[in-house]
Amino acid sequence: MEDIHYGLFITFGRALYVAQHFEANCRALATLLDVKGAHRSGKISPSNENPDFNVFIDKLRKRMLAQNIGRLVNHYMPADLKDFLFPILDEARIARNYIAHNLTPGCKTLALEPELQEGLIEEIRKLVRRIAEADKHICCIMQAVTHEPIPTGEYLQGYQEEIASWVCEPGETS
Repeated sequence: MEDIHYGLFITFGRALYVAQHFEANCRALATLLDVKGAHRSGKISPSNENPDFNVFIDKLRKRMLAQNIGRLVNHYMPADLKDFLFPILDEARIARNYIAHNLTPGCKTLALEPELQEGLIEEIRKLVRRIAEADKHICCIMQAVTHEPIPTGEYLQGYQEEIASWVCEPGETS
């Protein structure tokens, strides 16, 4: 019984990690694009002594996930990419919020109810797959923007399942 709880708590922790990683990547990409745009237009000049720059960066840091996703799709994506990517990002946002605000705060209670555990693991797997799919797209866009190599199609194809397995099968993966 104790091992089941331990594994379930690892799953909760890893799910929360994946959720926060996605949020951080969305914030990083939106911030990168906003800073590049503001710098190119001459609105800001990066300098530690420039109070306008620091205020600008503080505003960007405080944006919520929905604001960063909205910023990305409404200001930086062509219409065809927006139509494809917005539903994926929005589903991931909803999944992230469910993990962060509904699932993990009640994890101790849920872990004590063995009859719920199998269904709970499958629910977490589904949520994590949604987040991993969106995060994969955000990371590829970030790599393209920063001129870093984009992972191969083979790697990208199995990404969601690999992340879901890492989260939901803690004893079987490292």
